[in-house]
Amino acid sequence: MVLKKIVVMSLSVFIVLGVCSLPVSAKSVEWDGVTALETGNTYYVSQELILRRSLNIPAGARVVVREGGIVTLRSDDLQLRVAGSLIVLYGGLCELRRGELIINPGGSVEVYGEFNQFRDTSMKISGGFNTYNTGEVKTSGIITIFTTGEIMTRGIFAQTISGIISTSGKLTIDRPGELRVAGSMSITLSGSINNLGYLSIGVNANFVNSGTITLSRDSEYTRTGSLVNTKSGKFIDNREKIEYEMMTAALLANEPKVSIRGIDVSYAQGDINWEQVPLSGAEFVIIRAGRGTVSDEWPMREDTHFRQNIEGALSVGLDVGVYFYSYAKSVREAREEARFYVSLLEEYEITYPVILDIEEDMDITQQEATRIVQTFFEILIENNYYPMLYSYKTWLEKYIEPRVLDTYAIWLAQLGRTVTYEGPYHIWQFSHNGRINGIEGPVDLNISYIDFPEILRKHRLNNL
Repeated sequence: MVLKKIVVMSLSVFIVLGVCSLPVSAKSVEWDGVTALETGNTYYVSQELILRRSLNIPAGARVVVREGGIVTLRSDDLQLRVAGSLIVLYGGLCELRRGELIINPGGSVEVYGEFNQFRDTSMKISGGFNTYNTGEVKTSGIITIFTTGEIMTRGIFAQTISGIISTSGKLTIDRPGELRVAGSMSITLSGSINNLGYLSIGVNANFVNSGTITLSRDSEYTRTGSLVNTKSGKFIDNREKIEYEMMTAALLANEPKVSIRGIDVSYAQGDINWEQVPLSGAEFVIIRAGRGTVSDEWPMREDTHFRQNIEGALSVGLDVGVYFYSYAKSVREAREEARFYVSLLEEYEITYPVILDIEEDMDITQQEATRIVQTFFEILIENNYYPMLYSYKTWLEKYIEPRVLDTYAIWLAQLGRTVTYEGPYHIWQFSHNGRINGIEGPVDLNISYIDFPEILRKHRLNNL
């Protein structure tokens, strides 16, 4: 009887230890960044730690970066080797400023907070690198994913222009995750990307696929940069066909880049001598068609000089685009403005995009502002007008969801000689102080990087 009790007690202890999968000596401690890490233990980081020497996280050990904790690698000759687990919780931060991160087979990095990889650093992944819903990864360095390696993102995984990614392993974008490619990326014969969420190939991207890219039925995908599928490369698109896909920036992705000079005008320029305008080298003009309702005292209206401007520009052979200044604060108001806008355009040949100018500060969420833009564009698309969004860098970054900025053509306002906006754009307004023959006073100057007249005519858009 006593022997039976001993056997039962021993079995119970075995079962409990088996379920927990932890040795009796396992412990959780606050890590000082110096003490050697031991298998079976969990080490927490709750403050900033700058690693002064190479670090090995052995199999079975965990380093957990808590909220407020920061782990930074800052020396070229240092390595962070992960055979166990590195976990960055929400509010935590891990930065690879210099040196190298190596994830061994069986090792894993899990990001619920932030992970930043800077230029001149490298990540070699033979294990797992996972980003979860609240997680955000920004990479500007070199990432190599070996055949046993896998990246899975349910959060945001964003590559900058200087980044380089090469994969022979698996990369999975799981809804609602995002992968944003802005630099160089290559997939070898054994490599693959499975997109269940959102994949963006940005305007400066250089993407070469020799493996397999699969887009699931409900996934989202935008491309404004270069994607080359080699002879062995497979691009499998299981999405439903988008009826108005030609109305998006995807239409422009493979078009040659040009540099066409133009201006934009409104009632503010007064009466224009249009015969003089082409003498200054302007090849196109974007004309203000009207504005939305400001208040009860200032209802929606057509620009006072719209008709004489568009008729004057067309009479001297200039290509013409139009814009409407929006004050919409709701989907209903956006729909009303767009319908009024369309009613102004029917009798004119418009060979540049039909543009929504939206730049007012709004006390609404990014999701609400995005929906206003999408609703406005739905009306334009229904009437066969190619839509474009105009605003300045700060407004675009604050109010519009990035995937919408990837989807539609952009007219960017940023004064000066250089552009710091990192998203795709197709027309650049670079000055408010141009001088043009036939116009008294200053005028806005623009460069179009797309030959819109040729493209819109070819696809019979804008009712051409």
